[in-house]
Amino acid sequence: MGAARFVVVHISSRLLVPPVKLSTVGGRAFPVAGPTVWNSLPDSVISAPSLSTFRQRLETFLFQASVPDIITDPR
Repeated sequence: MGAARFVVVHISSRLLVPPVKLSTVGGRAFPVAGPTVWNSLPDSVISAPSLSTFRQRLETFLFQASVPDIITDPR
């Protein structure tokens, strides 16, 4: 009898981005733009356990991305 084999499956929360046929419009189409934006989010946002936590983390991420030069140390 052979040794049992265990297959480890990594479930990813990343989406597949379909190939783009038209460089002028294809990249802005929702089936391409949606997964591209989703995949650019950090794992801490994507892996939120609830919708409310997802929204809070997304808001924080977007705020920090929009104003990256805010001084956090008020000295």
